[in-house]
Amino acid sequence: MNENNFDKTETASTKTAESRQVEFLVSKPFLHLTLKKKWFDLISEGKKKIEYREMKDYWITRLIGNAYKYDNILFRNGYRKDSPKMIVEIREILARTGEQLKEQNLLPQNGEQLDLTKDFIIIKLGNVITKAC
Repeated sequence: MNENNFDKTETASTKTAESRQVEFLVSKPFLHLTLKKKWFDLISEGKKKIEYREMKDYWITRLIGNAYKYDNILFRNGYRKDSPKMIVEIREILARTGEQLKEQNLLPQNGEQLDLTKDFIIIKLGNVITKAC
């Protein structure tokens, strides 16, 4: 076997393993969210464990009234085709008022500012499954 054939076989084998992982992940529905770099980096580092969305019809339909439950979030840092991405587990999705966020100690701990006169959907995040996919 020459060197070139070995390289091709190794590459094909690697792609097959990667394809299997992608197939597994894609078999479940993903919530797609785009974030600014600061929040993307904090989640990636495990320092931000809750994502907040203001309670609006769009988010209620997508997160609360959805016919299927999301298991994972595909976070993107920007809108470009080659933007950094990561897949993160969803532990729980809850609806809370600003007052409930205070009472239940669910306020952001990383400088994120929320208008506590509004209602929110909070997404409790689990482990980062994969980065830069």
